[in-house]
Formats: sequence, structure tokens, C-alpha cells
Amino acid sequence: MYLFLFILLPAALFIYFNTWGEKKFITLAFTGLITGIIVCGIRFIFFFSHRLIPDSFFLNYFFYLVKIALAPVLVYVVFILISRDSVDFKIKAFFPLLASFNAIYLPYYFLTMSGSVYSNYDLFFRPIIYLAFLAGIAYALWNTYVAVKNNDKKKKILYIVMIVVYVLIPPAIDSSYIVNRLFPFFAIIGLIYIAFPIGLAVYEKVFLIKKSE
Repeated sequence: MYLFLFILLPAALFIYFNTWGEKKFITLAFTGLITGIIVCGIRFIFFFSHRLIPDSFFLNYFFYLVKIALAPVLVYVVFILISRDSVDFKIKAFFPLLASFNAIYLPYYFLTMSGSVYSNYDLFFRPIIYLAFLAGIAYALWNTYVAVKNNDKKKKILYIVMIVVYVLIPPAIDSSYIVNRLFPFFAIIGLIYIAFPIGLAVYEKVFLIKKSE
């Protein structure tokens, strides 16, 4: 029952390393994995994770935004601050670092917050949403960097907006599900949210490579 939840992000990393040839980030991925184990271990020992769920879309939205969407990004911020690598390396490190960290962090949070009852949403749909979260932001972050280097203001604004949208949507889907309000609408938004980075990956891997050849 839990297999998909635990293997999705490691499988995505495996595909990432073998498809895009970014094997230089494997050490960084192990760093993210170990960091995830340490963070979750500390939370398990010192904090009570199960929460009473308020009947409020906005209170739940704020909780999911901070605890699930933004908290892992702090790991990336710390990496940016302490790393002496090139800017290119730091930007490209977003996905392998946070995908490996979230391979531990997200299952821990999803399971401890849900108590002993786990829905198909927790075990299947939600993990895919947060994989799309990482993929979409990684794509937009890199292209924002390229747009800044090329002084392309329109593309810079476009990709910054994409980053903001990809940060804000998953907590809205989580909150609508947990309070059972407008969930069919947000589920459709979620499917589009998932499909978009898949389409980008296919486009870049198939069409752009053929074009360059």
C-alpha cells in the first residue's frame, strides 16, 4: 500500500540521472537523503507530528504551504549559502537535492499527519503533485537564471510567475481535499499541474534534441 509513496521520488531521481546525464549530482542527492533522515529523526524524537485539522481552508492552506511546500526549500537555501560551486551548479542542484530530501521528508509528513487512516490521495495523488512541484520549479528556476543572463525581461517575469504558481497550488489542493471544499475543481487543476512538467520534459528531451541534431 505504501510502495508508490516511497519509491516515486527515488524512481524520479533514477530517471533524472540516466536520462539527463547529470550524474555529477549523485553525491548531492545522497546529502539530501541523509539530511532528510536527520530532520525527520529529530522531528520524531522531539516533536508531536499528528495535528488536529481545523475546518478552515485558509488555516490548512497556510500549514501546508509552510510545512510541506516551503520548509524543504530551506534546505536548498542553506545549500546555496554554504556552497562554493558555480551558479550553474547551484541552480541545477535544486531538483536532485530536494527530490532526495523529500524522498524521506514527504512520506514522513504524509503518514504522521494522517494518523492511521491513509487515503488514495495521500498514497498516490499527493506524491505525484509534489514531484510535479519540484520538477516545475526546477525548470522555471533554471530558465529564470538563463533569462537573467540574457537580459530577457519578459521571460524572466514569465518564469518567476511560474515559480510562484508552482509553490502556491499544491497547498491549495491539499487544503481543498482535507476540508472537502471544491476538491473536484482543484483535482482538475492538479492534473494540469502534473501534466505541464511532463510535457516540458518530453518537449526538451525529444523535440529540442532532434532540432539540435
